[in-house]
Amino acid sequence: MRWLFLGGLGAAVVLLLGSGLVAVLSDSVTSDGNKVESGTLPTHDVQIAIVGAVNECRSASFSDGPAGAAIDLTNVDLTSNANLPRQIVCVKNNGSATGRLMRSFVNVTDVEVGACTVHEATQDSTCADGDDGELEEVLSFLVNAANINNCSALSDPNPSPFGSLIDAELAATDFAPGSICAFLLVPTIVATDDQRLVAQTDRLTWDILFTLEDAL
Repeated sequence: MRWLFLGGLGAAVVLLLGSGLVAVLSDSVTSDGNKVESGTLPTHDVQIAIVGAVNECRSASFSDGPAGAAIDLTNVDLTSNANLPRQIVCVKNNGSATGRLMRSFVNVTDVEVGACTVHEATQDSTCADGDDGELEEVLSFLVNAANINNCSALSDPNPSPFGSLIDAELAATDFAPGSICAFLLVPTIVATDDQRLVAQTDRLTWDILFTLEDAL
């Protein structure tokens, strides 16, 4: 049996077949070729170079490091700063993301080396080879960040005691890709006569760690 209904402004055709109704008018269209591809995430890649002058940072050969020692001094005269050289460390954001540059002194060791002098032994109770040293107590650093790019927050206006720089992270925000910071490291001796006396025959070693993190 077939029923045909026509009415109103539209028309409908319905077939009655057995116990079910089947529509015979339909249409469809497809949006094909849809695609989503993931890209690469922005990356942090901090690199380092050691040079002799600030203006050399722009053309320096940067590497992922380690870059070797920026400061390497022996037989230091604890009564004078005249022969303490300054050194330049260049740091570059070689990645694709703006970040926050952190610097700190890490992996610090301060030990007695060899036998104490006669005068040192009168004041220093830890004076045998390998005992704890006192050199970090008389050493300070002036750390200036030359403003090649936005690095001024990493500068110290005055010499800072060595101990205050250990694991002390200072940050410069908005360190953009391609940016370069030139760090001027100036060691100075700031000590009393007694402190100089006990800091003899000591060896102080450390690493300077630069870390680039997500900007806040």
